[in-house]
Amino acid sequence: MKVDAVAVSPEALATRAATIDELLSDDFESPPALKRDTDRATKRLAAWCKSSTGGDWELFDRRLRRDGHTVADVLTRFAAARRRSTVPLPQWARDADWIQVALRNRGGMCSASAPFAHVFSGVAGEADRRLWTSVDASATNRFASSARDDLRALLIDSLCGLCRLREVAR
Repeated sequence: MKVDAVAVSPEALATRAATIDELLSDDFESPPALKRDTDRATKRLAAWCKSSTGGDWELFDRRLRRDGHTVADVLTRFAAARRRSTVPLPQWARDADWIQVALRNRGGMCSASAPFAHVFSGVAGEADRRLWTSVDASATNRFASSARDDLRALLIDSLCGLCRLREVAR
């Protein structure tokens, strides 16, 4: 069965993965929100209150005010936040963009036998291309093609290792 993944823009990914501190910083702004966004924001705020003050809203409100926030401001930011256009994306979000593309373009045959190796062959190929185009040609020429093949295989093996199920000790 083939599953077509929907690509997530680096901007959306960086926003969705932002920490609370990042969302409340000046790097983000709050455009108008939809009703479903405000419902989700209310749940997120309640979870934060519960985890930080055991659900004590009065104490939580004091904590927010100490940090220069109000419940209303936090709800607004949680409901709809976007990175300001003048703030560069973090490097990990830019990397995630090319990795998404590489995962969809598996790069042909993969000689590695590890589970999931075929999934990561495109990522390893693109990482290889990016690495060697960023290195001076005089240094690149010092590596045999077999060494480059070994580096790609090592990357694939490392990525596959992240996907392996590990038995949990009881």
